[in-house]
Amino acid sequence: MPGNSAHSAAAKEPLAITVFDAPRANPPVSDVYASYASQRISIEGAQPHPSPLVESLAMGSVHPPAPADLPLTLPTRLVTEGLLSDAQLETILMAETAFGSDLPGKFTRDDAGALERRDDADGYNHRAEPTLRANSNSVRDHGLSRLDECKRSNRRPWHRS
Repeated sequence: MPGNSAHSAAAKEPLAITVFDAPRANPPVSDVYASYASQRISIEGAQPHPSPLVESLAMGSVHPPAPADLPLTLPTRLVTEGLLSDAQLETILMAETAFGSDLPGKFTRDDAGALERRDDADGYNHRAEPTLRANSNSVRDHGLSRLDECKRSNRRPWHRS
């Protein structure tokens, strides 16, 4: 039941992350693959992934960017109990970094239901769901009529007629 869960008051704290100035290399395990480990970060207390991870040598040759210096706060037990591996935590951190750089600011809905960006004084990157916003009535009207047409004919909007 909501509110009675033992996890509802779970302790949360920022991940303790070490960012490497120079990316680490992952050793090849074949002519095509290299073993995978994070090249740019180390997360204190994170458990290794339960199964071996590999990446193509081509992917491994492209070094990932360093994550943003942001406090990523997660329930402590995700790390301490190994519920998420180091690779999974790295994915969350990199997604948060990308989200923060691609969609900064606070978004609110206008009267038409479209999202509008509103900067927040505290500089916190607030979440919002993505939406398409047309710059002209003709583009918006065309999109709406196309969507209605697809609904009536039971087609997906991204398929060409």
